[in-house]
Amino acid sequence: MSNNRTPPYGVIELLDPDDNRWHFVRGPLDLRAAKRLVLTAHTVLEGYLGWPDPEHLAVVADTDRRTFWQTVKRGLEDGRGEVFHVAYEFGSAEGRRMVFLDRYC
Repeated sequence: MSNNRTPPYGVIELLDPDDNRWHFVRGPLDLRAAKRLVLTAHTVLEGYLGWPDPEHLAVVADTDRRTFWQTVKRGLEDGRGEVFHVAYEFGSAEGRRMVFLDRYC
């Protein structure tokens, strides 16, 4: 599944709350790829991509990533977590990587 190149909601470009511009790379990501990016990417965003404006997106602090991963992984695994997420990889023109966790309730 991690080689899929289907942009969520047709979103191929995303502006985060810090005004960084990101372009779609791949997704939905499988569990292994999502974990790797949550722990190592330049930026981790969570929110509702159905509303791709900065007020519906939250940056996950570097210090909170491990806890965040523990919270979202079950929803990524089987959709039975408290909140269901789908992970997508985005990149920047500068070569940075971002993982976006699209939230469903």
